[in-house]
Amino acid sequence: MSTTVTVLAIALCGLSAIVAGCRSTGEPNRSAPVVSAAHVERASRVVALALAQVGAPYRWGGADPRGFDCSGLVMYVY
Repeated sequence: MSTTVTVLAIALCGLSAIVAGCRSTGEPNRSAPVVSAAHVERASRVVALALAQVGAPYRWGGADPRGFDCSGLVMYVY
């Protein structure tokens, strides 16, 4: 019986911690961030260049269309 009570107490403590973490911290910030046209244009160019590399092979340390690794692709498109 005491094992059941201990398990239930631990479960209740865990549940209360989860619920406490989900509570609201106040009024949400409803203002949208201001994004300039220049930022949108730059982001569009980066995405277009990255999408143009779809199908390029993986190459360890690669940073050009002959082959990319993950950081090489990021460096190439930026």
